[in-house]
Amino acid sequence: MTRSQSNLINLDFQSMFKKKNILTYMMIISIVILSGCDSDRFTADYGWASPILVEESVISMSEKGMVFVADTNLLPVTGESENQRPAAKFSPEDSHQNCDSDYLDKAGDAIYSTPAYSANNSTLVVGYYSGLVVGLRYPDLSLKWCNFIDPLSKANSSGGFFSFLSFGPRHQPDTLIGNITVHDGLAIMGTSKGFILAISIDTGNIKWCYNGEVTTAICQPESVLGSMYDSPLVDAGKVYLSSLDGSIYSLDVYDGTTKIPNATFFQTANKSALISKPSALSGMFIITSLDRNIYVINKKDGSIITTLFDDTEKASGRFWAGSLINDNQIYTVTTNGRLYKFEIDTSGRKKNMASVQLKNRGQKAGEDILITSSPILLDDTLIIVDSISGNIWEVSSSSFQSSNTVELSPVKHGSDESWQGIPSEPLAMDRTMYFHSSEKKFLCKKDLHKDAIGCLSVTEK
Repeated sequence: MTRSQSNLINLDFQSMFKKKNILTYMMIISIVILSGCDSDRFTADYGWASPILVEESVISMSEKGMVFVADTNLLPVTGESENQRPAAKFSPEDSHQNCDSDYLDKAGDAIYSTPAYSANNSTLVVGYYSGLVVGLRYPDLSLKWCNFIDPLSKANSSGGFFSFLSFGPRHQPDTLIGNITVHDGLAIMGTSKGFILAISIDTGNIKWCYNGEVTTAICQPESVLGSMYDSPLVDAGKVYLSSLDGSIYSLDVYDGTTKIPNATFFQTANKSALISKPSALSGMFIITSLDRNIYVINKKDGSIITTLFDDTEKASGRFWAGSLINDNQIYTVTTNGRLYKFEIDTSGRKKNMASVQLKNRGQKAGEDILITSSPILLDDTLIIVDSISGNIWEVSSSSFQSSNTVELSPVKHGSDESWQGIPSEPLAMDRTMYFHSSEKKFLCKKDLHKDAIGCLSVTEK
């Protein structure tokens, strides 16, 4: 084990899932808590971060801090292709130029935060779990700059898993799990300790950092805001972030200032956690929540226009994933696999709603399912993936019926069999989806309406 995380999402798993399945569902959380042992050769340690499209290339990340420009032409139609050389790669340990070695010592860490690319700056911004953020030149992925989101990280080590046994106060470095958003020369992110900050994509310097009380040029030691685990949303000069304390925070995107007390634009009545970012639609935000509800709020002042569920009509499960909006149709899915489609009128009121229950082959509806990724759309087909089993469901957006279910093959570990989960949202491109698999794969692809899946593993040599 090379790191730990003490501020994970405080979910009541015994109420979310059947007790007999708790160990299965805890796998998705243990992904963040535990890290694997180091090895000399990178052979597709699973990536939590989603692959992203940069120009005509797919950028993919590994648990060990590797960043690759993947040649998608090398991905086989089916089966595995091993030891391919990437078109370009970045390994923090290999590059000490213009970067303090102490930064790089902490950089060989998982990448859970999906990076972002600035075309204007030809720069890929990558955030590490350890709090290190690097700017990489595209397409060769050479190091442009690096910085820490936590100013005390450079002088304090994390102390390992048993650091709580130390005497006296000990600084625990901030961590980065939420995705990065780029806007007008800024890379914007929210952290696990509750900071919201913007970094210059040109220089890597922090432009502003907000802790719930003050906006400063360097992040303060503590924040009063809740942890943030998804992408910032930039809309009309404001940046919005969802938080585990049930709040959506709003700041000026350019200077991090706010006229709202503690920047709290919206908060659920029971402070139930908000994991995914809001979705914008015609003067409104659509917000999914772990309290089994979907909120429609006014973009001007954060007031609730309506909730799509109430005491008489509850959603069948909790909402971890965000919403997909297409032609005024809104799609979202619960953790236990209930896929919803609904419309709202111009005033924000619900017009109609339909749902379909996804299930694994040979099992009851909702059994052994954990969905944390938002649906994606390929042509007229919705794609939903399972974080645990790796099942891929294809659902017609027009008829709203499941047309195909593809199961990833189980992987043998001695006499035990484990499933290949898909822990992050796939990338949709043309009629193909690209995704990471959590077992012995690096980057996989699947064409629409075809069962065959091809995966590529890459050597770091």
